[in-house]
Amino acid sequence: MSRVKLFAAAVIGLAGFTDAIIFAIIIPIIPFIVHDLNADEALIGVLLALYGLGVILGSVFFGTMSIRKASVSKRSQMIWALVASFAATALFAFGKSIWVLGVARVLQGFACNGAWVIGLSLMADYYQDDQKNMGKAMNAIEIGYVSGQLLGPPIGGYLFTLNYYAPFAFCGALIVLDLVGRLLLPDPVKLHVTEETPEDPSKESEIQVKDIFKFKALWLVLFLAAALYTAFNGIEPTLPLYLHATFGFDSAQIGLMWMSLVLPQIASSFVGAHLFDTYGMKTSFTVGYVTACVALFVVAIPGPTKNIAWTACVLVFTGIGLGLGIAPIAPAIAASVPLKYATIGYCLMMVVFATGMVAGPIMASFMYQSIGWSYEMLVFGCILTVSTVLVAWLPKGLQENKTG
Repeated sequence: MSRVKLFAAAVIGLAGFTDAIIFAIIIPIIPFIVHDLNADEALIGVLLALYGLGVILGSVFFGTMSIRKASVSKRSQMIWALVASFAATALFAFGKSIWVLGVARVLQGFACNGAWVIGLSLMADYYQDDQKNMGKAMNAIEIGYVSGQLLGPPIGGYLFTLNYYAPFAFCGALIVLDLVGRLLLPDPVKLHVTEETPEDPSKESEIQVKDIFKFKALWLVLFLAAALYTAFNGIEPTLPLYLHATFGFDSAQIGLMWMSLVLPQIASSFVGAHLFDTYGMKTSFTVGYVTACVALFVVAIPGPTKNIAWTACVLVFTGIGLGLGIAPIAPAIAASVPLKYATIGYCLMMVVFATGMVAGPIMASFMYQSIGWSYEMLVFGCILTVSTVLVAWLPKGLQENKTG
């Protein structure tokens, strides 16, 4: 059983990595594709934003399938989502109009729910009788996703210099590898039968949408996630501007400095997942969010003028805070609702994530232009601090709702 669970965690981690690569690999090459199509460069931002729209549409779709108890298994849904990713990649590779690229971007966002919504829901199924390891298992997708975000842009930029189609061929090969893993996933229902997975599925109680509002811990986690996702996504568009304006960094130097933010995030996520599994929901969120709040206030301090070492150190601390804060979110969703509501819980999480993808960059760009980097970070720190008060109402243990 343990090997099956570890394999499932590895497959979900690969799914997160594939999703992030497909998302990030086109970021450095979109301007060139748009230029080749003789399209308005203002549409670059629109193409990037359409991903968030696709995420929301996919969340609604998979949530509806969960409510209606679709006969298609979760594993099959993950596979069909991967087919959608392949179609989106093909549209990007061979599309000859900006509208085709727009459809591809929406399809990418739609398909990512296969990894996040269905993948995490599957992990909840696999680990329903092993709550003390759920945090570490679900952290696999976060590690895969962050790693893909880190590696996607440089891989895409390099492959594009070799051949126009090379980045898309790389994505296609990665999708095939991911497909093999998803095909080999066993059905968790066949592995164990519990109160939440009856032998006769027809005897399982119906899912009532109105019941989702009864789970207080779920909504607290979603509000906390909204604040952190907004702050995190706000750093992405303005940190490169700050580094260029302050130190005159080029794209390569910005990429290296970006690693001082992302690599600590990956490392600290292991600690955050361990805290969740060992000490429960409230403690892990307290440690994670307090650290993230302090980090945002520290990064707002100007420090020594044009001191690269200071900037790198505060970014490392910020990465640690973000990793500790993000790690407990996914397992907390599963712990906050009965198992049959897990898919809906993750659909709501993805809607919050997509909202943060849109709101964070818009807020950050406006604040950076009007009040500067330091005050921008100060505002995000205040937003996160206010939201952290909600942690006081979270349950202390690993699981809030076992029935429903």
